[in-house]
Amino acid sequence: MDYRVTVFLRQKWNDPRLAFTHLNETVTLDVKVMKNLWVPDLFVVNEKKAEFHSVTKENKLLRLSPEGNVLLSMRLSLVLVCNMDLKLFPMDSQNCTIKLESYAFTTNDIIFRWIDKEPLLLEQSVVLPQFFISKSNTSTCTRQYTTGEYTCVEANIYLQRQAGYYLIQTYIPTFLIVCLSWLSFWIDSSAATARVSLGITTVLTMTTQTSAAQESLPRVSYVKAIDIWMAVCLVFVFMALLEFSVVNFLFRRSIAGAPVIVNISMLVSSIGHITESTMVKLMDTERNKSVAVVRQRIEYFNEDALEEGGQIDYCHVTRAGAIYNMFLQGMLYAFAFGRSLTYPYFGVYLNLDGHRYNAISSALLLAWSFKIIWALLSDGVSICGKRRKSYMIIGWIFSFIGFFYGGVFLSDPVPYYAAENCTVNYTAPPTNVNAADEGMHFVYCLVFAVFFGGISAIAADGLCVEYSRREPKSIRGQIFGRTMVVSNLGMALGALLGGVFLNGVEYGGIFCFRFPYSYIFLIYAFISALGIVFTAFFTVENSKHEKNTSIPASLKQFWILAKNNAFLRVGFFFLIDATLNESRSSATLKIKQNWAKVTPIVNGINSILMLVVSSFAISIYNRWCKNLNWRYMLTICRCLIFSFGLAVDFITVFDFFRNQYFYFVDDLLSSIPFGIYYIIVLQLATEVSTSGIEGMVFGVMMTLWTVGGSLGIIIGNIVSSFFEVSDDVRYMRDTFNDRLYVFYSSLAIGAVNLCSLICVYTLLPKQKYHVQYFKKFGKPSRFCRALFLSLFFGALLFSFGMNIVINIPGLNCLHIVGGHGCE
Repeated sequence: MDYRVTVFLRQKWNDPRLAFTHLNETVTLDVKVMKNLWVPDLFVVNEKKAEFHSVTKENKLLRLSPEGNVLLSMRLSLVLVCNMDLKLFPMDSQNCTIKLESYAFTTNDIIFRWIDKEPLLLEQSVVLPQFFISKSNTSTCTRQYTTGEYTCVEANIYLQRQAGYYLIQTYIPTFLIVCLSWLSFWIDSSAATARVSLGITTVLTMTTQTSAAQESLPRVSYVKAIDIWMAVCLVFVFMALLEFSVVNFLFRRSIAGAPVIVNISMLVSSIGHITESTMVKLMDTERNKSVAVVRQRIEYFNEDALEEGGQIDYCHVTRAGAIYNMFLQGMLYAFAFGRSLTYPYFGVYLNLDGHRYNAISSALLLAWSFKIIWALLSDGVSICGKRRKSYMIIGWIFSFIGFFYGGVFLSDPVPYYAAENCTVNYTAPPTNVNAADEGMHFVYCLVFAVFFGGISAIAADGLCVEYSRREPKSIRGQIFGRTMVVSNLGMALGALLGGVFLNGVEYGGIFCFRFPYSYIFLIYAFISALGIVFTAFFTVENSKHEKNTSIPASLKQFWILAKNNAFLRVGFFFLIDATLNESRSSATLKIKQNWAKVTPIVNGINSILMLVVSSFAISIYNRWCKNLNWRYMLTICRCLIFSFGLAVDFITVFDFFRNQYFYFVDDLLSSIPFGIYYIIVLQLATEVSTSGIEGMVFGVMMTLWTVGGSLGIIIGNIVSSFFEVSDDVRYMRDTFNDRLYVFYSSLAIGAVNLCSLICVYTLLPKQKYHVQYFKKFGKPSRFCRALFLSLFFGALLFSFGMNIVINIPGLNCLHIVGGHGCE
């Protein structure tokens, strides 16, 4: 590709023949004298077109000093060739050069070199529509030809593409088109016209978007980053259309070949319970009527549901509040745990050490762990006759207060490395060495908001558990799969916020402007306000279980359940498995920041792709894998995650290939087994719950998981501390010995993760019916209950203590919290 530049080219050399003594000052000569002087035969190697300027006179300057020093300056406009590599387009950076070489004289006759002080000056007011100049430097490029060796110097101008235009015109619209294609999953399978129209429209729109994105680009033979994005989006919308074709085929085949009573039980979806004799009578009277009419006039079999009442029509507007809450909870989860909104600020802007950055995740998990208390209140104490809706509103109100305070009354400190001229020099001395301590006030606000956000989360979870327990055994857990997809959409939107707004250069991104972190809190304050509105006006809760209106009654019921064999098995599994499986190396942050050089926008896009892939995996699981052996599925998932992670870490750490897109291959592939793992966790919590204390049992299970996850992070920090990989020293030095220590850290954490398979085969039931078997026929144990509660409270207290210690400036260097030891 070509670029045009106007330069002031200044050459200086010494010619002793031109020295004079009758004057003691430098003189300016007429440029016509140049014809009688020796002038270097300089030419621009990568020039396609050049022109001198002669308005109002020829733009040249010739000066001569008494010592014979000649200065020749001229103004040129050049059209130069810039060989661009568009593999990362539109997140690419280019190096455009200006090469100056002698044409006739070899290095035996003349040598070019840059002056020592400011050899290359760039006009600061230059603004490019698609690029900004990240840095510039000079170098030599002396070259050997058949006629000899010729002197050469070059100026390097590094251009970073500004992706804002493509984000607005391509990425966001295509992401929304993919989300739009998912709406067909909620349209009835018999509505062929609507689903086909929506599917074909999204496919054609994606094709149009792909063509529009390619119009302004050169025809290159390799694949660009935007091509991968567009291809993945096209595959997703095409698969949504293909999914309907498969569903429609299976649906029609089931109608044609199965008995009528089976057709009826498959198609109806309203709420209620009828007997088989009543169903047969309806079948006889409606035999000749269309399936659509039958669907409107009969109700669903209970089919061994855990509670009577029939399957919930959760797409109805009166049930939409719970679905909206799941979407908003996904956005909150993206802020607290998704890292697309915490990595740019805490990891790059404040430059926290790896173990302190992991401690933030641990503290947020602990704040989320108080679900057990909110679940106890939600199950045992109704407010205004409602056990769920009231607590959902209260949770959103306090979350609003926390985010609003952080957005209005807090401000960002000066970053650890400040930007100058849209460039951050990470090798220079830090701008603000106290940035980490000064910016921690945002953590306290975020912990406050997440702490109370757990109230609305557990209340919404309690509603979903009630809905799930009313589903037939053959499809039980389906509502969790669908609410997980909705929650993932919310997390995707949260990741998009981080990728767009936290992509300034001081956040490790590519934008020249910096979006204040406090503004993110204001956005989430608005989201919390939406949660209040959706819950108040779009959530209808049935008044039931009014006999459990006291906390002592709920505690008594839970105390009896706590010695149940199935509850203890699942409880031990949640706590120990999460501790082992959620351990992570403190080197992960620094590998991402220093070696893979991940930008926030790529981090956000990767988070979105992970959620899309995870949602797809959950959909596949709900359709075909609900009744497979959980132990085998988790074993395969864990082994895949370990293999992918170790391979990517090995290639990145030992510098076989360091690239931000490649580094996320592990996360992208791991999102498939993680989605399956999470839905199994939700199903386990549903199976062990009991009518009347659904929220409390679910809250206990989720609390066990989060406390185990928090403890696992701390254990990961402790293991990593022996390799001293949490600060920047090893990554800046980047020797082979440093790489070994970093890789050993990842290998050790991977081994800890694999130890979780012991829990899978000793504690995890094989399937839903095994949980119910242990629940009904398993031998109760008071001793195991006491051991279980001791382990739980011990892990909780230890996690709290470590999180307090790690935030004390004089103690966060201790090995026990992940530091390298205090001097």
